[in-house]
Formats: sequence, C-alpha cells, structure tokens
Amino acid sequence: MADELMDVESGKSQRLMIFTPPRSTKSLMGSIYFSAWCIGRHPTWQTLAVSYAGSLAEFHGGEVRNLVKSDIYQTIFPEILLRPDSQARNRWITKHGGIFTTGGITTGVAGRGANLAIIDDPLSEQDAYSKSAREFVKRWYPAGLRTRLMPNGRILVIQTRWHEDDLAGWLLAGQEGVGRDKWRVIEIPAIFDEEFNPTALQTMGVLNVKRKELIARGLLPTDYPELQAGESYWPPHPQHLIWEKDPDFQIRVPELRGWRKEALLTTKATMAAYT
Repeated sequence: MADELMDVESGKSQRLMIFTPPRSTKSLMGSIYFSAWCIGRHPTWQTLAVSYAGSLAEFHGGEVRNLVKSDIYQTIFPEILLRPDSQARNRWITKHGGIFTTGGITTGVAGRGANLAIIDDPLSEQDAYSKSAREFVKRWYPAGLRTRLMPNGRILVIQTRWHEDDLAGWLLAGQEGVGRDKWRVIEIPAIFDEEFNPTALQTMGVLNVKRKELIARGLLPTDYPELQAGESYWPPHPQHLIWEKDPDFQIRVPELRGWRKEALLTTKATMAAYT
C-alpha cells in the first residue's frame, strides 16, 4: 500500500483506489500518514480531505495537523511549520502557503483547491444501501470534488465497499473512453478465498515475501505467522510486536486507543514504510 501511495505522490499514478475491509488501517495510512508525508515533500500543496461525514474528515485533519507538529515528524521534515493564526482541525496552513482543508460529502467543497484530493469512505455502510444516497454522491463527484482539482492533481479513493453501485463502481464502469480518468485499483479482501479471488494464492505469495522483508528489517517478530488460504489477511498478532521493543513510544491516534498494545503498529513503523 505504501508503494502505491508513493506512486501517487510522485505522479506516476494520479488516480488510485484502495479497497479494504473495515478496521484495516486504511484511513491511518491513506488519510493521515500519507497526507502528512505529502505535505513534508510538497509544503505548498493544497490538500482536500473529504468523507461521508464532515466530522470524520475533520478528525482526520486534526490528526494530520498533530502529526505534522509532532517531534518525530519534525526530525524528518524540520522545515514544515504551521502558521500560528491558522491551525483549526478542518483548515490549517503551512508557512510555505500549503493548505489542508476537510469537508463532508453533503457540506460541499466550493472555494477549495486540491493538488491532492482524498475521498475516505464516501458512503457510510448505512447510506451505501440507499439508492438516493448513492446517486447523490455520483452527482457530487463531477460537479464538486472533480472541479476542485489543480492541474496534475491526484485523487485517492480509500473505502470499504458495501455496494457494487457505489462511487467507486460507478467511476470504474465509466473509465473507458477518451479523456476519462483511468484508475489503478488495489483490493484487499477480508478473507483469502480462491473461489471469489482467483489470484488469492499469488497475492498471498507476494504478501509473504513482504512479511519476510519486514521481519528482516526488525519491524515484525521472527515468528509472525504466514498467511494461509481461507483465513484473514490480518492474522492474530503475537505478544511481542514493535510496541514491546519501544514501550516509551506513544500512539497519538485516538481511534487506535483501546486496542491491545501488542497489536499496535507504531508511527515509527509506518513512517519507515515510506523510506
């Protein structure tokens, strides 16, 4: 996932969709860590982060802001500072002129630009089963978010798919033809199942290679289990993950609090994936 996101930042891939099950760190990686990393590399960029609920997007904006101000981030990007007069969770500005703004699908995004637009769950699981809600999002995208994009702007859609006729399905169905956006899709299903996913074994092999690489880098314990067909992509975590190697490092993301500490991957580990 980190490799694909870095391709978006570089411009190699300007349209990316990532589909994962719930609670699989997609927002942490895509909306929070990736946004912060892009700001570090492009401090003048305008970033627009939207979700089905303005409050969720605002929460993500606050977490990106807090990460940018953190000591660990400042050791990596010491030149990235925020203007003291603009540090609200839903809109803050860097001293280089970069702007990070958030919004909800129903609140509108008029007056905001985007070098990078992130759509994190455009529909809730409840709204996904409402035809009127799905149609609203389809009307909102071309008239709203798509018009906010700067030249060479990037769009990232990260979501759990609850319905075939959601925004992602609609965009993918309409991508053929001259001038249409062409999307790269990364799909991580909840369960390895060859019946529904013919490439499951191939994917499992790729992920197990990555598992060995992370073990070699010291980011996973040596006995971290290999993935097996018919089980979850996220096997149970052993009792001695990175947290115990660095017990003084604190998780800053409120949505992760309450998880078993041995199951947490720290900001250090995630930022290492981008280096």
